[in-house]
Amino acid sequence: MLLIYLQNRLVAAGLPSQVDSLIASIKFGRRSFNLDVPERTPALEALVERQPYDESGQPESVQPILARYADIEDIFPGDIDDEALPYFVDWLVENVNLVEITAYSDDDA
Repeated sequence: MLLIYLQNRLVAAGLPSQVDSLIASIKFGRRSFNLDVPERTPALEALVERQPYDESGQPESVQPILARYADIEDIFPGDIDDEALPYFVDWLVENVNLVEITAYSDDDA
């Protein structure tokens, strides 16, 4: 959610996004999210495209995604303005490691 938020801020500021490939890749002309959970794809697409998304009737796992994105919008530091944003994104990408842990079953999770 943070990467999508940062990408949206960069795009809105007319700046190049350096986090696209961390969010999704394009395969066969179709966006494939790096966190590929089919039931969440429509919500993620809406966030990336900065479109409203109606969460009513959606799977339970979608609601926290939208809520956390809204939290990021609310609490993101205001002093990281459009001028400082690319530096913050570079710092984040270069200094924070995200690790994928694969669980092959609910019991393993």
